[in-house]
Amino acid sequence: MLRQPGPALQPRTVGLPGTARPLAFTLEPGLTLLEAVARPLRAAGFASAVLELAGGGFGPFAYVMPAPSPDASHAAWYSAAQLPAGGARLERGCVTFGERAGEPWLHAHASWQEAAGRRGGHVLPEETRIAAPVAARAWGLEGLGFAVAADAETNSRCSVRWRRLPALARSASSPCGSGRTRICATPSPRCAASTASPAPSCAAAWAAWSAPASRMGAPCRTTPRSCW
Repeated sequence: MLRQPGPALQPRTVGLPGTARPLAFTLEPGLTLLEAVARPLRAAGFASAVLELAGGGFGPFAYVMPAPSPDASHAAWYSAAQLPAGGARLERGCVTFGERAGEPWLHAHASWQEAAGRRGGHVLPEETRIAAPVAARAWGLEGLGFAVAADAETNSRCSVRWRRLPALARSASSPCGSGRTRICATPSPRCAASTASPAPSCAAAWAAWSAPASRMGAPCRTTPRSCW
């Protein structure tokens, strides 16, 4: 059993009522992954969302993989950043979008094809740029959201933290639909290292959302329109 260095986060399971509204858009070539995701979501009035990505490509492209921790201060850590020559062709990805220090931030896991073959891992959002249009299917959250915070259990400066928040002002041309859902998830503390700063910079909520319809570890399952 993998043991974290700090005291267990309590409670282990959190359920909050909220609204998820579906929208679809294309990630624009030339932007970083963070910019390409944040711009249409913020324009539509969302500070937090979960997304599915498909197709398109990245270049330049940077990612990390799981790796043993160099010392006892963490249960596990991450590899050095990998930057494959020629970028990568995206197969599928999932993204949790929220905030870090009041600014947009995201966590992305994906599978892709690069020169060395098929790979999967954690995509670095500021070092990676969109090279070919990527299709995005998103569910914007209203009434609650994701934010990075310190976590004693993993001895990291980041974790899943749910918070209630008002929706951003939505423009009249927002591409949002009317789907509604009750949100249930487990904010298990996990995070990822980034080469963007000396200290670990971690995602808003990968552990809580690995895909909009994936099992969360909580006594419910989330889809765009139902929770049970």
